[in-house]
Amino acid sequence: MCFLCEKPSAESDLIEACTVGIDSRVRSVAHELGDFELISKLNTGDMIALGAEYNANCLAALYNRAREHDKEKSSEKNNQAMAHSITLTELICQIQDSRKEQPILPEFKLSDLKKEYCKRLAQQGVAEEARDTLYAP
Repeated sequence: MCFLCEKPSAESDLIEACTVGIDSRVRSVAHELGDFELISKLNTGDMIALGAEYNANCLAALYNRAREHDKEKSSEKNNQAMAHSITLTELICQIQDSRKEQPILPEFKLSDLKKEYCKRLAQQGVAEEARDTLYAP
């Protein structure tokens, strides 16, 4: 039976886990994906000690899911970085415009600027936890 999908397979189709590398990679991918079923199986011991056998297609599918997950995370991070850049640019333009309109240089409290920045991020659809800490690439 395949350790990853728990479906029966012909003995000739199964590969025995025989390196620490495969165990650590599968653990890392399981945690990254939040695959609690796989994590619970791995918590009983390492794949080598368990005598785990897996189907090559199942391992490839697991790695592909991890790669897709990484792409989605990366895309989301890029979108948030772009939203932060746009918001900061708009805020700077507003400050520059207010300096042109008033004969006396306006004063801005940093706390007020942060509130305005966070409000604009919310309008851009940036998640609240990403607004709480200012973006640092």
